Amino acid sequence: MTKKTSIRFTLAIGLAAAALGVGPNLAAADQTLKLDELPAPVRSTVQREVKKGTITDIEKDHENGNVVYEIEFDEGGKNWEIDVAPDGKLLQRHED
Repeated sequence: MTKKTSIRFTLAIGLAAAALGVGPNLAAADQTLKLDELPAPVRSTVQREVKKGTITDIEKDHENGNVVYEIEFDEGGKNWEIDVAPDGKLLQRHED
């Protein structure tokens, strides 16, 4: 295989991997969790904020190199999302 062919092959593999979403960011993919799998401070904040709402999705995400727990829930006929830091600090609450 010539050097030129080798470069083309490497480029083609790289483009194919990028198109399939395979690469360095694969490890940072969202992770779906259950309420009892959350760290205690996060779980406490979620229970306080959701109150009598119904949790529909919990994900552990990475934003700007930081772990963020994203919780989606239904309350009062509306869909909400809260973002919570690992220490339990409420980062954001908004209608989804």
